[in-house]
Amino acid sequence: MRTYLRMIRMIRPYLARLSLAILFMVLFSSTSVFSITMISPFLRALFDVDGAKTLVVGPEEIVTAPIQEADDDADDLEEETPLGSFSQLERLVKEEALGRLNAYLLAGTRQEALFRICLVFFFLVLAKNLTGYIQAILMAYIGQSIIRDLRDKLFKKFTSLPLSFFHQHKAGELISRATNDVQIAHNCVNVSFTCLVRDPIMIVMFTAMAFILSWKLTLLAMVLMPLSLTVIVRIGRKLRKYSHRQAEKLASLTSVLQEMVYGIRVIKAFAMEDFENRKFVRESRTLFSEIFRIHRVGRISSPLAEQLSVMVGLVLLWYGGSQVLAEDSMSPDQFLLFLFLIFSLVHPVKELGQVNATIQEGMAAADRIFDVLDTEPEVFDRETGRPLGEVKGRLEFRDVHFSYVPGEPVLR
Repeated sequence: MRTYLRMIRMIRPYLARLSLAILFMVLFSSTSVFSITMISPFLRALFDVDGAKTLVVGPEEIVTAPIQEADDDADDLEEETPLGSFSQLERLVKEEALGRLNAYLLAGTRQEALFRICLVFFFLVLAKNLTGYIQAILMAYIGQSIIRDLRDKLFKKFTSLPLSFFHQHKAGELISRATNDVQIAHNCVNVSFTCLVRDPIMIVMFTAMAFILSWKLTLLAMVLMPLSLTVIVRIGRKLRKYSHRQAEKLASLTSVLQEMVYGIRVIKAFAMEDFENRKFVRESRTLFSEIFRIHRVGRISSPLAEQLSVMVGLVLLWYGGSQVLAEDSMSPDQFLLFLFLIFSLVHPVKELGQVNATIQEGMAAADRIFDVLDTEPEVFDRETGRPLGEVKGRLEFRDVHFSYVPGEPVLR
């Protein structure tokens, strides 16, 4: 946690741009939700889903002639129960939230309404794409600035450290910390403010709109979707574990091949061809087993995910379709809008589920970076020191010795 907070503090010089990026993330999420809500008025204008001739004389008045006599007794019964009161509140909210929108968009003839809906949808998508682009550019600027600052600090730290530090660390390791580790640590910061801010906003907005349409179907979806996502996440974890094994076996095979190429003269001199062949075949078969295991698990991931998604969708279609057929609480256009909202939740939820793995990987890289930045030099100027000034005469060294590693003097 300390490392994570330390990485976050590196954003301080760019707080103004970060605030602007968060604002555009909110706008991006809002326009994404509002663009999906255009499904309902579009279906009403195109197919007249109310089942009655609808004449809209103005944005404040909609005259319809639906048949509701069969539901009068059910409405009276709902008024006598708390659940019925909640259902009435749900209907009131839907009429307030969607009614005014439909009243404006469906005004005039069907052709006029359809043109108005298409125009509004175009500008909503345009606003969504613009805000998404701007927030992505702002986050890219912040992320690349943090990479630049970290690399600058590391380079200055390298030049200030004593030779003993470079004797204790390999050159490739230090170069990796200034290149690969810095990039991985940047991913952690970028994910923290992109996924942890944008995706929760989208999840809340999609869920709120779906809850307005049908709280029963929303709760049912909230129960079914985590069950299917859990299976998919577990498959993903297995794939990561198998991929790690594959990398290790590939490294072993490469090592055997490298030893053979470099030591071919020795192998020929001692007639060790059969021994090396058996060793290579053994490593090759082990690698084959790991690769085939990855394919076996990976190939089942996509059809299983699709089957689970279809199962969730069919349950929602059956239950929601029953409500539509019974004319309970949803019209057909609202039901289709609800399905779009629920399945639009899958992507941000999936992205949010992968945040922890990315952050943990970034924190491991950040630890290696801060290990270098926190290294104190063994030799430093004393505070009581003073400039020598001009030197005249002779300079004599007597009993002077120095070493970086005890027992290995550099100067006698």
